[in-house]
Amino acid sequence: MRADDLPWTLRHFAPHVYVNVSPERISFARNGVSQTYRTFLYICDSAQGPEVLAVGQEVPDAPDARRVELFGGAAAVSGDTPERMVCLEAFLRFGLQRGAGRSFLRPVVTVRGVENLSAILGGYEQGIFRAALVDAGAAVVLFE
Repeated sequence: MRADDLPWTLRHFAPHVYVNVSPERISFARNGVSQTYRTFLYICDSAQGPEVLAVGQEVPDAPDARRVELFGGAAAVSGDTPERMVCLEAFLRFGLQRGAGRSFLRPVVTVRGVENLSAILGGYEQGIFRAALVDAGAAVVLFE
């Protein structure tokens, strides 16, 4: 699907968020304002399941926090840590909420640079990002 193929309502009223991807950083941009986060997050267990403590930044003085590297690294997901797809979805939800702001419509998301992850995600990067972004709140996901 191309941006020209979107329904009229989404084209004119939905927030458009641009996601630029690299193994080390993901940035979310809208209306010329960009926010960049390193590709890790901290989680801890709660009664409702894993709780995200921080995205792309260090957590001081959190004894139960576990660091999850989204795309590998020495401290990648360990044994009892939720699978990476859940963590990627939480990371992208955080970025979309910050990037899209408040809106009655879910955002249209254009992803750039996802091919930078092909060696890590084995050629499935578009499918993985599309599924994670839709679960994170995107109305439509486009790739450039």
